[in-house]
Amino acid sequence: MRSAPALLLLATLVLGSGAPAHADGDPCGPLDGELQQLTVRARTGERGLWLQVQQVQARYPARCDDGALAEGYSELVTSTLAQRWSQVAELARLARTDRAFLAFVLRHVDASASEDDLRRVAENARTACPKGVSRALCADLERAAARALSPK
Repeated sequence: MRSAPALLLLATLVLGSGAPAHADGDPCGPLDGELQQLTVRARTGERGLWLQVQQVQARYPARCDDGALAEGYSELVTSTLAQRWSQVAELARLARTDRAFLAFVLRHVDASASEDDLRRVAENARTACPKGVSRALCADLERAAARALSPK
């Protein structure tokens, strides 16, 4: 039988991270599947996608935002901005109260995304900033896309 301190430590490690536990103990394990599901939802134009992205991003520790998982986030963020620009107002609403989420989104408009999507994000942000969306947000998105397109 395990001691109470050992059980407490185990519970803290599993529950305390705020991330879903995975069979192999890796809190980042389920993220790939969630990103794939969100990408499918983005392609179908599902409403409420930015809120779902925010919830997934908040649920996993920052260390999960690395390597292939970071590229998955970048593909999701950039393709959603490129293909579903009509939903940028939802992103703007979330960004007004969650600056960390806005920073996350801007960080993932990066060179790992497709050049076509990056060009479309820059163009949308420059020419089609919707009413109710701050010009500053559109300018930030345009700059992020331009930076990602710039040769190193």
